[in-house]
Amino acid sequence: MRIFVFVFTFTCCIGNVFGQTESRDDWTPEQWTTYFKSEASDFKITEKRNEQVLEFHAQPLLNWTNPLNHQGLVFYWTLNGRPEVIGSLFKYVVGKNAREKHAMHSLSVRPLRAEFRGKTVWTPKEPGLTWFEPKSERISANAKSQQLEMRSISRLYKVSMTEKDGSVSELRLLPKPLLEYASPANKVAKGAVFAYATATDPDAMLVVELIDDSGKQRLQCGFARSHYLALRAVDDSGMEVWSVPFDDMSQNPAGSSVHIAKPYCSYSP
Repeated sequence: MRIFVFVFTFTCCIGNVFGQTESRDDWTPEQWTTYFKSEASDFKITEKRNEQVLEFHAQPLLNWTNPLNHQGLVFYWTLNGRPEVIGSLFKYVVGKNAREKHAMHSLSVRPLRAEFRGKTVWTPKEPGLTWFEPKSERISANAKSQQLEMRSISRLYKVSMTEKDGSVSELRLLPKPLLEYASPANKVAKGAVFAYATATDPDAMLVVELIDDSGKQRLQCGFARSHYLALRAVDDSGMEVWSVPFDDMSQNPAGSSVHIAKPYCSYSP
């Protein structure tokens, strides 16, 4: 009898925290944060060629909100120290009902497979980034200077988002990078991921890497989307360096063949 009471009580507590026995519509931000952290840990993301499992980092890069009562957490997964996947798990509100989505973007040159609680939900086949060289050619030997130079590079670009009705809004560059890293195995002496947002919700990201190949150094940049609306980036001269079209994923269930193999996939779990 004592064992039964313990199991029953424990199950009820878990249900109350993770919404198995009650609606999530009235959850507090703290409850959503706990829930998304649990969900993120249930992903298994694998580099398909060598079946290497990416390392999950449990500490979120960002806990964001926006004026529409949306809330989400941004997580990342690495291989040999380099971020290969960045993802946002978030809730949004329709009427009075809270709904949930996962938005995943590959930052990898390799095919990946993402499983969520045993089900394959995403299998990007193509590289997640198209690299280009930034205008800035300054490469300092000083780590602190390199950090400042990368932030200067992120400010070279303006990113805009086009709504379904055709209206265009300029995104705001968040003041600090989401992530800074190094990966000698990938010849990355220093790397950083910057975010562009409407509020604090990342809609686009810029990856800047300093490559050190046998003493020869060069800078490379690549943009990644974090929204299915059309996005465009231009440099300080107005020249377009990146754009992606509107790709409606508003009604995309997990595992749908329509979007599952794309570098960016936003779906309902």
